[in-house]
Amino acid sequence: MSFSTTSIPGSSVIRLAITAAGLALAFSGCATDSDRLPPGDEQSSNVQLEAPSVDPLAADRDSSPPVERGDAAEASIAGEEDDEQAAQPEILTYWETIRGGIGSPDTTMGNAMTFLTGGDHIQFIRPVALTVRGEYLYVVDMGLELVLRYNLVTGRIEKLVELRGITGGDVADIYVTKDYTFYLTDTFGSRVLHFDRRGRLQRTISSKLNMVRPVAVVEDEPTGNILVADGEFDQVLVFNQLGDLFTAIGGRGSEPGRFLNITAMAVGPDGFYIAARVGEHVQVLTRDGDYLYSLEQGGVVFPLAMAASDDFRVFVSDYLDDTIKVFERGRHVASIGGTGVTPGRFKRITDLWLEDSFLYIADSLNGRIQVMRVVAGAPVTNVNREQ
Repeated sequence: MSFSTTSIPGSSVIRLAITAAGLALAFSGCATDSDRLPPGDEQSSNVQLEAPSVDPLAADRDSSPPVERGDAAEASIAGEEDDEQAAQPEILTYWETIRGGIGSPDTTMGNAMTFLTGGDHIQFIRPVALTVRGEYLYVVDMGLELVLRYNLVTGRIEKLVELRGITGGDVADIYVTKDYTFYLTDTFGSRVLHFDRRGRLQRTISSKLNMVRPVAVVEDEPTGNILVADGEFDQVLVFNQLGDLFTAIGGRGSEPGRFLNITAMAVGPDGFYIAARVGEHVQVLTRDGDYLYSLEQGGVVFPLAMAASDDFRVFVSDYLDDTIKVFERGRHVASIGGTGVTPGRFKRITDLWLEDSFLYIADSLNGRIQVMRVVAGAPVTNVNREQ
């Protein structure tokens, strides 16, 4: 699902399978311009690959009023409810809840906005993927079947893409480039869709022999390559800017550097963080695809989304108990949240994005985006790297 970092914006790791039924369950989730460009020519790489073994600055959130704040007595954040949790270090503090926004008068929402919401306020129904670029929060809401762009400063919201008839089902991930173009995983359509900054489809990236169930996408800014994690073949496919597939990382297996049911991917200071539901839950690989180390096992049972920071912190959502598990230097140090509807509680976290010391959380079944401030950690001296 989605993924993000503070140094290279974008957002996922390996987790344990619960039941055979559970294996089929997990994946349910700029000016605007109404003139849609015709779809670009589909670019498909059909050569079977042998996987090798082997910003603009974000807006100042402190100066903008939060959309919905919870007071200290109301917020139900793990670490405040019992002695065991209270002993955990303070890592995340509740900041705000975003449930939607006011349609901008210059948007193309028009009658669609009134039809969907009964007014000029758009409220999220089932947000499944998100990312932040500059002052904008991009949200894929499969309840509305829309890609929306929310201005974090003004609270205005714009429609970018109507997904009905475009995707084959839920979108698992979104990634916005530094030029404000964006990629969506059409997970059940076995492809990745690339849109321009106005929400017009530019091209389709696919590979019939190698891409079956894309669950995460990121553009690696140092190289410009497009990386797509496939949850069927359990490999990360690497495309160039022309959409040509030229290599793959990982592959199915239980040994280091191999995966069983990839669910998420993120970019961090060491390279690529890959999450899976079986075996090693989160592995870290270099940009060349070499295995570095794994996060401590046992912290997460069913990872569904992930984000990594420059100070070697990794945030992983656990589908099993609706918590966010926090790792520092490879060690599990805290569990935040739990099932519920109050601030700091969640119902199916489908995506995470870390930007400018704020963690954005797609609280999907609660129909909202929660934002938590990340408390600065201690200086990094070493990282656990278990070969």
